Amino acid sequence: MKAMTSKEVTKKVFNKEALFILDVRNETDFNDWKIEGENFEYLNVPYFDLLDGVEEILDQVPTDKEVLVV
Repeated sequence: MKAMTSKEVTKKVFNKEALFILDVRNETDFNDWKIEGENFEYLNVPYFDLLDGVEEILDQVPTDKEVLVV
């Protein structure tokens, strides 16, 4: 696991690179604003839904591309 800086994310936006974003904010916050990119995929699961573990969503998180947790 590696932290991604805002500069690195911005570069991905401009270069139209693929990125999967797991957004753990509340649904209303996610709907109000999110990091957008042409080749970005999203999964929004609020943090509080993951307190007992992430096993239920693991099959929805790709293993073949970078994943950014917001």
